This record gives sequence, C-alpha cells and structure tokens, in this order.
Amino acid sequence: EWDVPEDIYQRNVTVSDAKKNIGCIGGNFVRSRGDHFVYKFEGARSWPLTLRDPVPTSHLNQLVSITGYPMNVIKTALIHGRFPRKILRF
Repeated sequence: EWDVPEDIYQRNVTVSDAKKNIGCIGGNFVRSRGDHFVYKFEGARSWPLTLRDPVPTSHLNQLVSITGYPMNVIKTALIHGRFPRKILRF
C-alpha cells in the first residue's frame, strides 16, 4: 500500500509538474513535436504530453499501463517530484 495524500484524486497535474517530474516514474524526454512533448519509458511505448493545463486524466490514465503504477502513485510522483512511501500492512 502507498502513503499518498488523501485528496490526490482531486488534485490536478500541471504540464509544468509533468515535464519537471516525469523522470520520477521512468520517463525520458525524446523530442518535442508541435504542441506535444514525447517521453519514452524503458520497455514500453512512448507517451505524448499535450500542452494542456491541467493534464487531462485520460492522458494520465495511459501512464498506468505504461509504468505499472496505480494512478494515485503517478499523480503523487508527478506533483511532488518523488514516489510516495510504501507501507507494509500485516
């Protein structure tokens, strides 16, 4: 289980947040193309970041299958620039 902010689903990821912190979830900048920045994830397909603020949830949902992380972890990492703590529950 991940220790994420309770309101993370209500928070928006800005383009600035995503560009600055995409490396936290394994994304590497490849190129810009028009109004898109393209990021590549090792062993996965590339992901285009559209320059729309906030980043649409439908675009963030693509990162779930690309990275294998749940949405709340992705949003926390993109907004805060670090992964949330993982909590072991017994």
